[in-house]
Amino acid sequence: TPALSSVFRDAGRTSPSLPLFVPAECDGSPDLWTTCPDGSVAPLAITARALLEAGIDLATRAGAQADALRPVLGQLTKRATKLAMGDTPPTTAGDLYAEAFAAVLVKMKADETREASLREAFEAVLAQIGELPIAVTDAFFREPERSSPGSGAFLSLAVNPDACKCPELIADRCQGRGMSLIERTPETIAQARRVWSLWQSLPDTSGEIIERARKDDRIGALGAMMLSRHCLHAMAPGDGAEAGSGAKLALRQVLAIAEFHYQPRTQKLVGLITTLRSRLSERIQAQLASALPTSDLDALSAGLESLGRSDVELSALSSKIDSAIVDGTVDGELLGRLVDVARGLADLEWKLTRGSMGLGRARVGLVLAAGSVAGWAAAFPYNPFLSPTAVDAGNEAGGLTRGLFEGYLREVIEGFRLMRLAKVEIERPAEAPHAAARMAGLTYDDLTADERELVPPILLIGDGQSLGGRGLSQLVWLFDSGLPITAVVLNDIGGRADNSLGLDAMAAYPPTQCNDLSILAMLTRKAFVTQGSIAYPDHFAQSVEQALATAGPALIHLHAPSPERHGFDTTRLFAQAALAVESRAWPLVTFDPTRPGVFGSCMDISPNPLPSEQWTSTEEGAPITPVHWALTESRFAEQLRPMPRTTESPVPLIQYLDLDADTRASRSPFIEVDRHGEKIKLTVGDTLAQDTAHRARLWRTLQELAGEVTPFTEKVRAEIEQGVAAAHQAEVAAVKSEYETRLAQLRAEIAAETTTNITDRLMTLAGYQGGRA
Repeated sequence: TPALSSVFRDAGRTSPSLPLFVPAECDGSPDLWTTCPDGSVAPLAITARALLEAGIDLATRAGAQADALRPVLGQLTKRATKLAMGDTPPTTAGDLYAEAFAAVLVKMKADETREASLREAFEAVLAQIGELPIAVTDAFFREPERSSPGSGAFLSLAVNPDACKCPELIADRCQGRGMSLIERTPETIAQARRVWSLWQSLPDTSGEIIERARKDDRIGALGAMMLSRHCLHAMAPGDGAEAGSGAKLALRQVLAIAEFHYQPRTQKLVGLITTLRSRLSERIQAQLASALPTSDLDALSAGLESLGRSDVELSALSSKIDSAIVDGTVDGELLGRLVDVARGLADLEWKLTRGSMGLGRARVGLVLAAGSVAGWAAAFPYNPFLSPTAVDAGNEAGGLTRGLFEGYLREVIEGFRLMRLAKVEIERPAEAPHAAARMAGLTYDDLTADERELVPPILLIGDGQSLGGRGLSQLVWLFDSGLPITAVVLNDIGGRADNSLGLDAMAAYPPTQCNDLSILAMLTRKAFVTQGSIAYPDHFAQSVEQALATAGPALIHLHAPSPERHGFDTTRLFAQAALAVESRAWPLVTFDPTRPGVFGSCMDISPNPLPSEQWTSTEEGAPITPVHWALTESRFAEQLRPMPRTTESPVPLIQYLDLDADTRASRSPFIEVDRHGEKIKLTVGDTLAQDTAHRARLWRTLQELAGEVTPFTEKVRAEIEQGVAAAHQAEVAAVKSEYETRLAQLRAEIAAETTTNITDRLMTLAGYQGGRA
C-alpha cells in the first residue's frame, strides 16, 4: 500500500464541530497542537520579517510584482513588531500588516508613482497571507523580542477539517487558552481549508525557534519537537482509529520524536558522504592531471590551433596531443578504485536524500504485530505511515522484525564500508589495495560507536496482548540479540478484570497481557526500558528519545487509554491517563542498563507523584488506588457493584490490601464513593481486588529496586545504630580509663608535692635555714 495513502480519506465528517483558533485567548500552550491524535491542529511559529518574506515569495510565484516591497521590509517589520507589542495586538496577519503599512507610507512621504507601486505589491502580499491568524504570546514573541529585537515569533494554528475526528477533546483541553468549537458548515469548512492551504505553503518553524522552545519549561521538549511539520506529520490522518484514541496519540508522538531524533543524524551522514566525495574527486582530478602534456607546450598549442580557438571537446583535443603525453599512462588500478568508491558514495547519497520516491531514506522502519493496533493502523487501503511498514499476520512479529533488520543492516554496513574505503584511499593510500578484502566481512559488532549512532532502528509496534502476552518470548529473544530494535507496546492495562479485551482485531485470544513486561525486560540487563504516559509529556519525550538513542535494544511501554473500548468520555482521555499514574495502576519507570552501579541505580521512578509513598491521595486525604481508576471506566462495571447489606466480613480496600493472602480469602473488600452527595459502598470483585493487590506489590517492588523505599532500611539503620553505640561505648571506656590513670598520677604528684612543702615548713620552724639543716 502506498505511503500516506490515508490522507485521501475524509475522516472529519464524523463530527458536527470544528476546532476554532482564537488568537486573542492564546497562551502559547503546547496542548494546542499536541492534543489531537490525528494531528489536525498544526502550529507555526514565525517572525514578522520571515512571514512578510514568505508572502512576497508566494505573491511573486503567483505572478505579482511583489519584490517592490523588499526595500521597505525592515521598516514594515519594525512597525508591525511595535504594534504586536501593544496591549491589544491584531489577530490576523492582514490587520497587523495593513496598519503597519499605512504608518510606513505616512512616514515615507513617497511620490505617487512609488506609492502606487508599493500599494500594488503590498496588496498582492496581503492577498496571500492576510487570512493567517496570529497570536502574540509571552513565550514565543514578547520575551524573545525584549531580549533580542527581531527574534519574536507569532504563533499561528491551522486546523485540517478533513482530519479532525475529536474536536471536543481539543476544545476541552484548551478551552479559554486559544481554542473553541464552531459548527461544521460549508462556510467554516471552506475557511478552515483556506487557512490550512496557506499554512502548507508557508515555511516550517525554524530550528532556532524550536531549540529556544525546547529550553522553555512552558513549551517542553515534546511541544517544541512538534512545532516542526515533519515531526507533527510523521503519521498521517485518515486511519481507522477511534476518535480520541490514546494508542494513536502515543504512537504519533513516538514517531514524531523519532523523526526529530534521526533527521539531524541523516543530515550528518549526508554531510560526511559529501565531504568524502569532494576529496575523492580531488584525488581523481589529480591522477588525470598528472598525464596532461604540460611539459610540451608546443604540442598542446598545435593541437589547439588545429581545432580552433572556440569551445573545444576534451576528447578531440586528447587525440591531437597523444605524442605530448610524458609517460603515456595513468595508474588504471588506482583510478578504477577511486571511481568505484566515488560512484558508490554518489548512489548512497542519492538514496539518503532522494530515492525512488524523492523523499530520501526513512528515519525508521516499522513492523506492526497482529492485534488491536494493526486493526486500525493497517486497514487496507489506508496507510498512515511515511516509513516502510510490514504487517505481521502470523504471530511471528519478533522473527519478522529481526529478519528485516538484519537484511536492511547489510545495506547500511555496505554504506559504512564504502565510507571507510574512501577514507583509506584519501588518508592511507598505501593500504588501499588490500583494504577492500579486509572489510569484506564487516558486521554490526565491528561498527564504531559513531557509526552505530547513524543506524536507524526498526520499531516493532503492538499491544499488550500481542507483545506482552503470546509474543513475550519473542521480545526477550530480540532483547537478547543486542541489536538496535525498539519495541513499542501500547498497553490497555486491563488485567484479568477486563473481559472485554479478550478478542483482538485479527484473531481470538485469551485476555492475557503482561503488565509486568517492563520489569521482565529490565531483568535481561540488555534493553533500555521506559514505561510512560501521554499525561506526562516531559517524561514521555525525554525517555523515548533516550530509548531511540541507545545503541542496543529498547522497550517503550506506553499506556493506551481507549474511550470507546474502555468506556469513558473522549474529553477525559488525558484525565484517565493521569489517573492511571496517580493510582499506581501505571507507574512511570525508566531503566538504563548502561548506568554504572547496581541494578537499582539504573532505575528511575522519580517522575511519579510522591514516589516514596505507597499511595497518592485526594484533597480530602483519601488514598487513590487502582480501583478508583477502574471506577471511572465502564469496562470494570461488573467488578464494582453496590455492596449488599448481607455481605459477610466487609473490609475497606486499603485494609484488605494489607492483609495476608489467607486472611483476604475470607474478607469482602469495598470502597466508599460519593454519588449525588450520598456516600455509598461498592463491593470490589475478586478479580479486580487481586489485580489491585498485584499492582500494589508491583509498585512496592519498583520502590524497593529503585531505592525509594525498602524493608531493609530499618535493618540497616538498626545495625548502624548498634555499631555507633558500640563504638561510642568503647570510646567512653577509653576516655574513662585515661581519665582515671591521669587522675591517679595527679593525686600522687600532689601528695608528693604536699609532703615536700610541709617538710620544708617544719624544718624552717625548727631553725634550719631554708628548711634544711
